Amino acid sequence: AVEIAVLMLVWVAGRENLLSWLAWGTLSVVYLFWAVIFWRQMKAVMAEGVRVGQAAPAPQKVAILRGWSYLVLGGTLLISLVGYNNLAEHWFDSWINTVALFFWGWISLNAIREWHHDHQAEAADEDHPLGSAHPWRSSLIQLVRLVWLVGLAVGLLLAWDFSGFLFSWAGSLMGLTITLGSLKLSIANMALALLIVFFAHMAVRVGKALLHDRILDHQPLERGLKDSILTITGYLGWGLGLMLALGALGVNATSLAVVFGALSIGIGFGLQNIFNNFISGLILLFERPIQVGDYVELGEAWAEVKKINVRSTVVKTFDNAAVIIPNSDFISQRVTNWTHRDKRMRRRLSIRVAYGSDIDLVMQTLEDVALESPGVLHYPRPNVFFIDHAENGLTFMLRIWVNVDDYFLVPSEVLCEIHRRFNELGIEIGFSQQELRIRQLPDETGPPKEGDE
Repeated sequence: AVEIAVLMLVWVAGRENLLSWLAWGTLSVVYLFWAVIFWRQMKAVMAEGVRVGQAAPAPQKVAILRGWSYLVLGGTLLISLVGYNNLAEHWFDSWINTVALFFWGWISLNAIREWHHDHQAEAADEDHPLGSAHPWRSSLIQLVRLVWLVGLAVGLLLAWDFSGFLFSWAGSLMGLTITLGSLKLSIANMALALLIVFFAHMAVRVGKALLHDRILDHQPLERGLKDSILTITGYLGWGLGLMLALGALGVNATSLAVVFGALSIGIGFGLQNIFNNFISGLILLFERPIQVGDYVELGEAWAEVKKINVRSTVVKTFDNAAVIIPNSDFISQRVTNWTHRDKRMRRRLSIRVAYGSDIDLVMQTLEDVALESPGVLHYPRPNVFFIDHAENGLTFMLRIWVNVDDYFLVPSEVLCEIHRRFNELGIEIGFSQQELRIRQLPDETGPPKEGDE
């Protein structure tokens, strides 16, 4: 009520009137006196809260708030006493608007953070090739953050720049031109280029998600082909965005020719390895000798292809170790792809039985066990072969087809069942053994005579 009365008095009497000056000075003294009383009472309240077991606020934050209140109110009083009523009013109103702006900005920022945390929790519960079931929501959160930051900056300018000086100065700054050789760049164009790159990032992310969920996911395509289409689409989107950003910067075709010429020289001197990997990555995406989800053999280790990037390919071994391999290694070297367009694999199981075993019974038992095992594929059909009369028994080979994911599990189950069947049928497993024959040698000394000991 006091502030309203003072404002009405200033409006009626004018800002340069002595009565207005006295009113502003009185109001500043009242506010400063009220702040001193408030912080003294707040100190007693915090001490009482600590005694009853409540958590005490951080001393640094309390000191900052107390110093800020004294600065604003004391500054208003000091400026009024020296006779600058307009400046005192502007100082006080700007700080009030700033506090209100930061208050609503803090509330909105917490809302955005909570929205982001809920989105991350929801995405963590879903198995999606792009890492999130709703990438458009993640892009929208980033856009809202950008709008929040720009809105906060504009609000601060409005809170302190009543005359519009700062906005005119910012406009002059945005029009500032930087000359680099024959290329002239303005800050406004650079800001526009960054904005284009940001929107290109969001468009690529949302477009890949919509392409996967609405189109590719409903088509009978291989997983590797889907990933290749998504990756190539992302490259095309980024290429278009970068071209638009360069156009916003004022880069013409002549400048691009100079850039590509310099790039070709760099490739010739030291970037040929990077360029080789880039071209190899394009070959992998279009030719698809390996695809995401394939199992490849790298030396003595097996690994699953997780992602084919523009420069390298990420594979994960069965020991859960991520290995980053340059794309050129897959093109220039010999690579064993165990699941190239077919996830079936053949396993050879060697079984040895003792001599004297019924060969027909052994072969029939091996075939029955393979056909009755749930993990063994019936096409191609399992085969049993009599291989060799080995040193330690009769050797048979059982060939079965399994899915690549059951490479170790199903053969183990089959061998366990074979061992159990052989025990039931009395078929003896062949093992290493040696036979020692002792012959009676003639006694050269003859029979003992009487009287000999």
